[in-house]
Amino acid sequence: MLGKLIKNGFKSNLSATFTIYITMLIMSVVLGALILFDFTSFGTNGAVAALVSKLVVSAALCVTSIVSVILTLVAVFGDFSRSMYGTEGHLTMALPVRGSALLLAKWISGTLCVIISYLVFYLSLIFCAFSVLTDLSGYINAGDAASYNVYAIAWQFITYAIEASGKIIPDESIIFTMVNLYAFEGAVRVCIFVLLVFFSITLAHVRPFNKIKKLGPILYFFASFAVVEGISKLVSAMVKVYMLIDANYAFTFTLYESEANLAWSYGLGAYPITGVYCSALMSIAVFLVTAYLIDRKVNVDA
Repeated sequence: MLGKLIKNGFKSNLSATFTIYITMLIMSVVLGALILFDFTSFGTNGAVAALVSKLVVSAALCVTSIVSVILTLVAVFGDFSRSMYGTEGHLTMALPVRGSALLLAKWISGTLCVIISYLVFYLSLIFCAFSVLTDLSGYINAGDAASYNVYAIAWQFITYAIEASGKIIPDESIIFTMVNLYAFEGAVRVCIFVLLVFFSITLAHVRPFNKIKKLGPILYFFASFAVVEGISKLVSAMVKVYMLIDANYAFTFTLYESEANLAWSYGLGAYPITGVYCSALMSIAVFLVTAYLIDRKVNVDA
């Protein structure tokens, strides 16, 4: 039953943005064609026209990706409110499953859709930036067929960013490990964000918290977000745990910030893990409270 709930929830949420994803795919194909085609054979006017076309399509792709994120958030949270406490609430609550299973299914399907929308958004930004960099980078060989060293362009951008922060450039394996760790942290934070919105919507349907009406979920979200982030920051300030990473993918842990700063000086990576672990534990507590409210305290709209 849980698998069917997740599958149906995922389909319902994704259907709201399917058309816009197809539109983004078409624009990406057009942008890719503009990148691969050698317009220098048409002279200066051809190169300028190609650059302008890239900028226009890139801007349209970026705007569309932002719209896709907004539509995804509206679809996920609107579906949760409608199917749990709105017009479909009585039918949903009549299913032979506990409130925790309903919440878990909505949480998993909604989080997946939001993560996909954010991933598409960031990939669109990277693709648009790459389309412009191909006109500025020295890694382009224009001729009968233009060729680009994508890895070289990406690596040059990363090294510039690290040098600008005043740190020594570590080994490539360390950098990509750090990227994966921060990507994982981003996914965890998306999970917490979705769950806090679900908690806020649920709390707004519990007496006496339902007296604020439509402003309730917004106020409860910011209040719960402030509490979770405040506790996470407090614990992180009191207990700082860093994971040190070397080129052989060996992980060691330290409680001293000085050692973490020194690790960068030796070309190692240092990742703070206290905050993300604390937030993950807080999300478990929020999930249990929300599930309890769904089972015992919620008032479903007629």
